[in-house]
Amino acid sequence: MAGAHPESVMITGAGRGLGLGFVREFLKLPGVQHCFATVRDKSRATELNALASSDARLTIVEMDVQKDDTIARAFDQIKTCVGDGGLSLLIHNAGVLINYPIEEPSDRGRLREILDINTVAPLVITQKFLPLLRCAADRVKKHNPSFGCARSAVIFINSATGSLADNKMGSRIGEFHTIGSRMSKAAQNQVMRTLAVDLRPDGILCCSLVPGWVKTDMGGDGAITTVEEACTEMVATMLKIDESHTGAYLRRNGQQFPF
Repeated sequence: MAGAHPESVMITGAGRGLGLGFVREFLKLPGVQHCFATVRDKSRATELNALASSDARLTIVEMDVQKDDTIARAFDQIKTCVGDGGLSLLIHNAGVLINYPIEEPSDRGRLREILDINTVAPLVITQKFLPLLRCAADRVKKHNPSFGCARSAVIFINSATGSLADNKMGSRIGEFHTIGSRMSKAAQNQVMRTLAVDLRPDGILCCSLVPGWVKTDMGGDGAITTVEEACTEMVATMLKIDESHTGAYLRRNGQQFPF
């Protein structure tokens, strides 16, 4: 189903940065009927609220990726909206980048937080929303059995730090110590790759995308790529990928990134 538009999209961590950029890009697609943007606090999502006031397809959903009760409420809210149509596309964008210098005293709490947000949460959320993803996959299969984001897909917004093969710099990148990010994003790739195998029989595509160095709160002002540029390219890639890409780790332009 390459090139077709997903009828419904859910984006986690959509209040700013890449998440907000994805919302803007998907609302440009006429085939998108529902765009669900999750944030921890709707009252603070100023830009999302402005978008929602001018486009009825956008629904802001309060959800904290670390709190199962909010995930359950988000599921109920989205299920009510999509009905028998199911959820076409789940984008795991929410993430955290926390400095963890190995020269300092160890901090299990900080490491657990990194892993909980970057690795555990995407799996838990996918598990919760599987009924809606399967519903979309089954419904679309009746007229087009091919894989794609227009049928049913789970996209993980990963990072170059998730690559074992590309790790030539160790923990330190500039003044930042990335070992927490590296281990959590590498583990996230294992989650994605395993789900890709497990969910293939259901017709659900799973794939990781690497945005590159982008001007966000995480990326900083020194980055060379704007949010709009990165999200435009990644959405274009999402619309092109097919069954051959399930389980893949891709650059934002769709080229393979080394695991």
